[in-house]
This record gives sequence, C-alpha cells and structure tokens, in this order.
Amino acid sequence: MSFMDAREHGSKPGSGAVSANQEIEYPEIEEGFKPRHRFMSSYEQRKEPWDKHYQYLLFAAEPYEVIAFKVPTLEVDRHQTDRLFSHWDPDSKIYSFQVPFKPQDASGQVGSQVWQQAMAPRE
Repeated sequence: MSFMDAREHGSKPGSGAVSANQEIEYPEIEEGFKPRHRFMSSYEQRKEPWDKHYQYLLFAAEPYEVIAFKVPTLEVDRHQTDRLFSHWDPDSKIYSFQVPFKPQDASGQVGSQVWQQAMAPRE
C-alpha cells in the first residue's frame, strides 16, 4: 500500500510552498535492503508522451516493481532541510519520504497553484 499527498507549508499561509509526502509499505522487502527514491524527468520515461510540466518520483525496493508518482515539475527546495527527509522503519517496513518544493516555478507561477492545476482531472 502506498499513498502520496501534497500539503501547503511555509511560514506564511498562501505562500504557495508545497511538499509532497509519501508513505509506502514494503512487507516483503528483502532482508537488509532499504528502499530507494529518485526523480526522473518526463523525457526519460517511455510510457507516456513527454511533457515538460511533469516529472516522476520513483521508489524501488527488491523484490517489488518500481512505483512512480507523476508530479508537477517544481524545483526541490533544498533550503528547507527540516522538510526534506526520508526514513525507513525496518520493523514496520514502512518507507516515509517528504520533499518540499520552491514556492514558485520557473515562470513565476505559485507552487501550490501549479500542483492543483497539474493534479486536476483532465477531460
């Protein structure tokens, strides 16, 4: 079981700063292994036509297939060290990951608005 959600964060409400939060259960992970994660650009994947507005957040753990979340292309805010973390709990076999994104994308659009637009259902 896995989930992902996005939450607005920051010292000022409405700042547009957003974090992606994941929690993934790996009950049958091989002993001594830890899950891994990485970002992949839309250009690297081969399942869908590329789209510069999206990137993929990948999670891998043996013997499982890779899990990919399609997320908006926002820059990771590496200055928010208290909000950027990953944690593997070998007892519960749950991998937790949180990544903060910068409040604005390259065009100046507010991050939370970009996230909402990207995740809106398409017709």
